[in-house]
Amino acid sequence: MFATKMFDSRKVYNDGQGVSVTGAKDSASVMQIAGLNYNVIKTGIMTVDGIPIPDKFATLRDDNNAVLGVVGKQYTIVQNAESFAFTDDLVGMGLQYETAGYFGDGEKVWMEGILPGEYQFLGDNVTPYVVFMNTHDGTGSVKVALTPVRVICSNTLNMAIRGAKRCFSFVHKGSIAARMDEARQVLGLAETYMAALNKEMEKLALVKISPIQFEKIVLPTLIKIDDTMSQRQVDQRMEQRAELRFRYREAPDLQGYGNNGARVIHAVADFVDHTEPIRATKNWKEKRFENQVENKNEMLDAARDLILSIA
Repeated sequence: MFATKMFDSRKVYNDGQGVSVTGAKDSASVMQIAGLNYNVIKTGIMTVDGIPIPDKFATLRDDNNAVLGVVGKQYTIVQNAESFAFTDDLVGMGLQYETAGYFGDGEKVWMEGILPGEYQFLGDNVTPYVVFMNTHDGTGSVKVALTPVRVICSNTLNMAIRGAKRCFSFVHKGSIAARMDEARQVLGLAETYMAALNKEMEKLALVKISPIQFEKIVLPTLIKIDDTMSQRQVDQRMEQRAELRFRYREAPDLQGYGNNGARVIHAVADFVDHTEPIRATKNWKEKRFENQVENKNEMLDAARDLILSIA
């Protein structure tokens, strides 16, 4: 009963982040629904004694004066409307908006949608989600990140694959022709990455991982325990190993996989996406979602490298 309930309760990887914008026809509507329809201004800053600080500026929202970051004089603001305008061209190519929102006070804003195309990896339906992110705190440029989601369990398959980018950044040129080129880049990114990911999963499925190898190699490598740890830390790591082991053995969507590398990858993705961290801060779901966009999925990449080293 517990196992069934647990696996039935798995939610989408960005659970709780942003608001639904399903049905929105353009980026302006998305921004209106999600509260992203504000502009950012850059203003000089000074010390508490009123002394101006040279070459340093604060970025602020124009609707509530929330400070979003401190930047240098060379920093150029890219307004939300400008950064997301090219997604309207993708709508004409099949993009469907899903969710949108912002982190913090609005220093990082994003919208997410589903790209066209139906994909199957080893018999599983996989949906190509795409996230568009803009920042106003000086930490980065406009970013696009592809996030394939295994439909049956809402697990993400974000692996770094040589020769196939999952994320890229760019500076908008502003013209209609440039917008169309950016849209085509996104579709090209998706097609290339999804094809490469399919081949990668097929390759991983050929690697046999016995139950003993899973216990003696996979668990100790991915969730390390050493002599420098306190007993509490050791207990926590043992709990994590038990959680990963449980997902590997009991997940109903993995019962037909057999003992191979693809099953390990899916179990690790399940663990990463749906296990609450040991020290769960109030914004841990936000950080997990942000890491998906920032291409930070070290455990999944480590699992893939480990499996291929066993092959």
